[in-house]
Amino acid sequence: MQKPPPIAVVGMAGVFPGAADLTTFWNNVTHKVGTCAEVPEARWIAAPSEMLSSQTSPDKAISPRCCLIHDFNFDSSGIDLPATLLKPLDPVYQLTLHAGRQAVSVPQPL
Repeated sequence: MQKPPPIAVVGMAGVFPGAADLTTFWNNVTHKVGTCAEVPEARWIAAPSEMLSSQTSPDKAISPRCCLIHDFNFDSSGIDLPATLLKPLDPVYQLTLHAGRQAVSVPQPL
């Protein structure tokens, strides 16, 4: 059996429900902070009670609870792409770009 080559984690970052950074995320984990909440009334095009189903089915949810990321503002400065491309990006891509930039540019404590 060959020993696998060593690897190094050179950066880590993320945006999580209830935690805009890794420090807050790990504090939430270690202090058992729950970040799950009831689905807000304005989240879907219909009232949450109308969107629920006890079984999986198209366009329905099986839980009235969710973990949402609140108050995230994408900062596109320093990204070498036109703002006309970055602003309309789906929020998932904005979160990915944000976390990727943090992972490679911010020194992380061990």
